[in-house]
Amino acid sequence: MVVMNARRRPASGRNAKKSRRAGVRSRGQKPWIRPIRHTNRAIDSTQRLTASARRLLNECLTFAGVRPIWATRQLQRISGILVEASDRLAIGLKRLNATNECLALAPEDAGDAPERMIAAMERWIVAAGELALLSNRLEDTSATLLAYVQSGVSGLLA
Repeated sequence: MVVMNARRRPASGRNAKKSRRAGVRSRGQKPWIRPIRHTNRAIDSTQRLTASARRLLNECLTFAGVRPIWATRQLQRISGILVEASDRLAIGLKRLNATNECLALAPEDAGDAPERMIAAMERWIVAAGELALLSNRLEDTSATLLAYVQSGVSGLLA
């Protein structure tokens, strides 16, 4: 396929990263759209990780009495998943703040941004609440497993 009248040139090595940040938009996109999309992706990712950790925790509770060492390893794995979910949630908040900054710079481009930001913040709050509840549940499960191991299984390990 031959493209006629196309002006193709490589991006300057010094300006390639900065051109996007400086407000160059693709396809007439408003500057706040990209950060709000990143916010929603981070929240979605957090919710997927939280759901995964919840499933693993339920499985761990089912088999903890029979396989305490395996359950302990699962609890460590769940802890790592919750840390990752927390990091993603922090990224979502950072991108929500970036959306707000974009709107402050160009309020005339706001459109439906306020409604989308409110919806994203509501989702963020729900995800943060789920993460906190699951973290508390993990802590309770860890304490229960520790008490179980110290009381009943300690004779097997001695």
